[in-house]
Parts: sequence; C-alpha cells; structure tokens
Amino acid sequence: MKETDIRPRDLFERLLALCREDALHFFTRDEWQASACPACGGGGEEAFIKHGFHYRLCSACDTLYASPRPGAEAILRYYREARSARFLATDFYRQTEEARRERMFRPRARTVAALAERFGAGRQLTAVVDIGAGYGVFCEEIAALLPGAGVCAVEPAPALAQACRGKGLRVIESFLHAVRGEDLPGRPGSRVFTSFELLEHLHAPGRFLAEVAALMHPGDLLVLTTLSGAGFDIRVLWQHAKAVHPPHHLNFLNPASLAALAARCDLEVADIGTPGLLDVDIVASGLEAVNERFVRAIYRHAGEAARRDLQVWLSTHGLSSHMMLVARRALVAGRT
Repeated sequence: MKETDIRPRDLFERLLALCREDALHFFTRDEWQASACPACGGGGEEAFIKHGFHYRLCSACDTLYASPRPGAEAILRYYREARSARFLATDFYRQTEEARRERMFRPRARTVAALAERFGAGRQLTAVVDIGAGYGVFCEEIAALLPGAGVCAVEPAPALAQACRGKGLRVIESFLHAVRGEDLPGRPGSRVFTSFELLEHLHAPGRFLAEVAALMHPGDLLVLTTLSGAGFDIRVLWQHAKAVHPPHHLNFLNPASLAALAARCDLEVADIGTPGLLDVDIVASGLEAVNERFVRAIYRHAGEAARRDLQVWLSTHGLSSHMMLVARRALVAGRT
C-alpha cells in the first residue's frame, strides 16, 4: 500500500494548508496552556516549532508532544468550528471513503475480530463500541463481519454523527466523558471498545484512557491505534513530517510510554506493537527534507525488495509510526 492510496496528494495538501492556517490564526492568546508530557507528566527539551506550535521531547519517556497547547475547551471549539476540522469531516472523509474502506477499514475489521478471538471475547462477543467513529466506515465493516454483535458509533461531531446515522448505525452523539454505561449495547464483559487515530488529537490522552477504562468491565477489550513518535518516518522527517500537523496532532507517544500510561489508567496491556505499512513510502515522498546520508542512500542504492524488508523490520521491532494497543480492564480493588 502507498500513502496516496488513502491520502490523495492534492486532497491531503489542501487539508494540510487549512491546518497550517488554523494553527497560526484560530486560537486566541489566552487559550494556550503549558503542558507536561501527556504520557508521564515529565518535561523535556524543545524539539522544534511548527506553525507556531512548540513540540518538546520528554526526557523521561521519549514522548513527543506540543506545549504550550490550546486548552481542552479551545480544542473542542476548534473541532466544532475550524475550517480544517470541517474539511476533514466532510470533503476529505467523503472523497476517500471507498479507498479507505478497501485499504484500511475492511482489514482493520478483520484485525479486530481476530484480536477479539485471540484475547477472549471470540464467540461470546456481544458488542463493538467505536469511539470517535468518524464517517462510520469501520462500524459498517465490523457489523458486516460480526452480524451477531451490536455495533455502536460514539461520535460527538454533528456532521459525522449524522453521516453515521445515514448508514443505519446506532449512534451516541456525545463526547466520551458524558457516555454512561447503560447507553452502551451488549453485555458487560463481552464487548470490544475501539478507538482509531484519536489519541494524538486529544488535550489529555490520560483522561481519555481513564474514561474508556471506567466504561469497561473485566472481559471487555480495547483496541486502539495512534501515532508513535518513535516511528521511522516521524523521526527521520521530524518537523517536516506531514503527520506532525497542528492543531490536529498534539501527542506522539511510543510503545513504552503508551503502555505505561495505559497501566496507570487501570488498563492491563495485552499486546502493543507497530503494524505500520507506510513509513518507508512516506519518507520517500519527503526525501528532499532528509539530510541524513545513510537514509538517502537507502532510497538511492537499495532496491524495492530491500525497502520492503526495511518496512517489515520496522513494523516487527516497534519502530513504525503506526501503533496499536490491545488492553483489558484491569482488576482493580474496589471496582467491578
């Protein structure tokens, strides 16, 4: 798979241009807040500045994060009102729906079903709850694959929630903190919660994980994907990485820091890895910004087979920028 298969170049560049304008002009000065590392609460040195956002690298856990950043209410306002957020929720998702269905969401549905089987839900699975469901394509695909399970889309953005309803999906139009256990389908202890490419957007990732854990019961499973700041394309391209586009992407944890954060949020990590497919291709498209001679030599002197092998190696050894966490609700004293 190539990056352009799911992010057509012209459409993606339009999104990035809108993000750049919003990063520079959307927030007022009094909406900014200093932030500690969102994974461990530590601090670190400034790594770079991009479109007015200062990114720091945590000296304790190696998480890359934006600080200062807009406060939680400002970020919610951004996703309701900003041009780049509207463009992502309408034009971008609509125009890429079928390509992303085939390349991303259908394989992702198969992966989630396999993980449910591997980690205990299996045939007892009664519901899939997708948090931040977006355009609802994953929900459609998992519903087709697991017709016996109730599927629920949790989506606070009105336009996206309406798009999900238009697909015939059960929708909770709410932010996660307002979702109650009784709102959810399925039998507690036999559900899979999913969240894809959401954690990097949030003001407080730890709060989000704790809210997910509070909705889960022993036996439930969480499958979450996000961006790893230790991934090949992000570390090589650094401030030139298109994945680093504020105000959308503020948090770039890594397998170790995400696992530690999940554990502090009452989640027991069952598996964590970086099953990415695109790092090598993404660096190829941004090679003009790379000064490291060996990396340039990979593209000049190594053949396509070697680059495929490199992608497999990165994914296998936790060094892709696409990261997946599988977790259970921890058995914590005083909780059910």
